[in-house]
Amino acid sequence: MPKNINQLIKIKASPQEVYEALTDEAKHAAFTGEPAKIQATMGGAFSAYDGYITGTLTELVPNKLIVLQWNDDRFRSQGRRSAVDERVKQGLYSTATFMIDPEDGGTRLRFFQQGIPEDLYDELSAGWQEHYWDKLKAALEK
Repeated sequence: MPKNINQLIKIKASPQEVYEALTDEAKHAAFTGEPAKIQATMGGAFSAYDGYITGTLTELVPNKLIVLQWNDDRFRSQGRRSAVDERVKQGLYSTATFMIDPEDGGTRLRFFQQGIPEDLYDELSAGWQEHYWDKLKAALEK
C-alpha cells in the first residue's frame, strides 16, 4: 500500500531564494553538490543527482508552489535489485509537492510526496532530510 511523506521545513531565507534553489539548475547543483538539469516550465523535464532522480514539472507558481512527477533511479543505477526496478521500468512516479510560504524571518516549506511504495518509505523520507533539507538550509542560511 503506498504511503505519503509529509515534512515541514523552516528556512531562514526568502521564498524566492527557496523557490530558485529548487527550480534553477545552477542553484540546485550548487546546494546539492551534484549535477542537475531543470526546465523550469510546466511540463518541463528535470533531473537531479546526476540523473538518479528524474521527472516532470507539472505545476509552478513562482515563489509559492512546485508540483512534480518524481522518479528515483538510484536503486537501479547502483545495481541494487528490488521491487523498485519494476516500478521504474513501468514509468511509475510519485507526486512531490513543495508549498512555499513566507514566515517571520524566512520561509515555511511544506513538502508532500504521495504514492511512495511502503518498502521505500523510510529510506526516501530520511533521504529528503539528508540530501535536500539539510543541504538547502546550509546553503541558504549563511
